Amino acid sequence: MHPTRIPKQMHGRRHRRGTGDDGQAVTEVLMYGAVIVVVVVAVGAALEALGVEVIENIRGALGL
Repeated sequence: MHPTRIPKQMHGRRHRRGTGDDGQAVTEVLMYGAVIVVVVVAVGAALEALGVEVIENIRGALGL
């Protein structure tokens, strides 16, 4: 099954080869996300170790 209309500008782009860096952006986003999660958990653990009740303060502010 072939599409009936393909613009000439798109015909050359459909079958182009990847440059090898195509997945790099996705990998970087996942890496930064993982680093942010680790930092948030580490800061929360440090604050809890120092006696600051972050969760209780948030619950109190939200009225839960």
